[in-house]
Amino acid sequence: MKEGEGLRPIDIARRIGMSTSALRHYESWGLIPPVPRSPSGYRIYTLEHLAFFECIRNMGEGFGIKLTGAVLRHVKRGNIDSALWVINDAQTLKNRDKQIALRAVSLLEEPDKPQAGGALRECMTINEVVQQTGIAASAIRYWNQIGLLQVERDGMNGYRLFSPDSLKQMILIKTLRNAGYDLSTIKELLYEVGEQNIVRAIQIARSALEEMDKALQKQLVGLHYLYKLLRELGKM
Repeated sequence: MKEGEGLRPIDIARRIGMSTSALRHYESWGLIPPVPRSPSGYRIYTLEHLAFFECIRNMGEGFGIKLTGAVLRHVKRGNIDSALWVINDAQTLKNRDKQIALRAVSLLEEPDKPQAGGALRECMTINEVVQQTGIAASAIRYWNQIGLLQVERDGMNGYRLFSPDSLKQMILIKTLRNAGYDLSTIKELLYEVGEQNIVRAIQIARSALEEMDKALQKQLVGLHYLYKLLRELGKM
């Protein structure tokens, strides 16, 4: 692009494989810098805008648009360290999810093998389950409320009590959710596990691990475009 020239919305849309309406949406959401207009009112994008859109397109694939938006708003304000810490936190959570998925495979393939954290008690409280699995208590309660997870109640105080089997079930649910399965599909898959279709369950859990690896690769591509954007802005 020659100095003084601008890029039309259609130019950017064709270059990055995105519709012009999507470009306008991202602009209205505050994900890119202000866009100058021609005397006739048409948008005039610059190479800086192109770098932002490329970053949105590619980071969104691996991190999702919500987190990508949070990162780019920090970048727009010049808070580069804050943007990088948002990414670091997201990848820390992704690593935790990967460990949960690995544990799901281990529980399915070798159900009698001692697990990290020691032997499981026959009746565990929700706090103990959270410590064992890293799954949020709010998610566990929700799965119980919608009938995805069946648990017993303490006859004295009404507290939920979890068995080792229900803990394994929670780990599998979390793994499937991370892999993108909806709740109705997960319910069907849990039924198959209950019917002793363990081979099918192992295949699903391993497939979930593969999807996590693919997502990590997409994140790497997204980070490449974030680096390009920061170079364009003179921040790297």
